[in-house]
Amino acid sequence: GGVDELEPLWGELHRWHLRVATYEPLVDDVRLSWQRRRSMYRDLVARGAAYFVARDSDAQAIGYSFVVTDDTA
Repeated sequence: GGVDELEPLWGELHRWHLRVATYEPLVDDVRLSWQRRRSMYRDLVARGAAYFVARDSDAQAIGYSFVVTDDTA
């Protein structure tokens, strides 16, 4: 559970970026990329961020988004 369920979705997105991105540097290793992203996501959640998971009719995660708020006004 938790952010770990996002790993396959991140992997798909990262593989897409590896195919189409024209900027550098991208981490070639999808697992290493996920480890770094997972750490970032866990830190965001610990600081109060929320994330939402879109699911298909079989309850499979098919997308997600993060919401990070800023208390500056």
